[in-house]
Amino acid sequence: LARRNIPFVKFGGLKFLEAAHVKDLLAVLRFAQNPRSRMAGFRVAQLVPGVGAATATRLLDVMAEAPDPHAALQAFEPPAQAREAWGELVALYAKLQETGLAWPADIELAKAWYLPVLERLHEDAQVRKLDVEQLARLAAGYASRERFLTELTLDPPEAASDQSGPPLRGGDYLILSTIHRGKGRGRK
Repeated sequence: LARRNIPFVKFGGLKFLEAAHVKDLLAVLRFAQNPRSRMAGFRVAQLVPGVGAATATRLLDVMAEAPDPHAALQAFEPPAQAREAWGELVALYAKLQETGLAWPADIELAKAWYLPVLERLHEDAQVRKLDVEQLARLAAGYASRERFLTELTLDPPEAASDQSGPPLRGGDYLILSTIHRGKGRGRK
């Protein structure tokens, strides 16, 4: 609707940053930015198939105690069933630590790693992919990963497509509503 310049207002649903897939991708970036972030690390580790809460906690404990959390992550031994996918996460993390990496290449790397995860976790992955793309476009407007994460935390967007702009003069606009919010709005 926004792309076709059709005015609309959305009621209900999740705010953009509250969607699980957006939180996942942001957690990848936050964990790369701050390897001692337990909340981001806990979320990211569990995106790897075969890694649960206990393994994620063990990883974060090892990283917290290590003088070099990056080295601790690379040396960590995940469960056998998670080794291949774990190696992909470790490789991504190493790329995100490279000093020559220019923003927003970071989010493109994280997105490339995350999209197969998105497909595995969500039946509506194609719809959610649009939000991931929107987040990447949003990121391009910031000078650095740190600035992006800071500004997003301080001034989050309401949603990827909450409003396309003010309705036309005659009040001619489409109203989108979640089913739950739609209860009682129909005929009486």
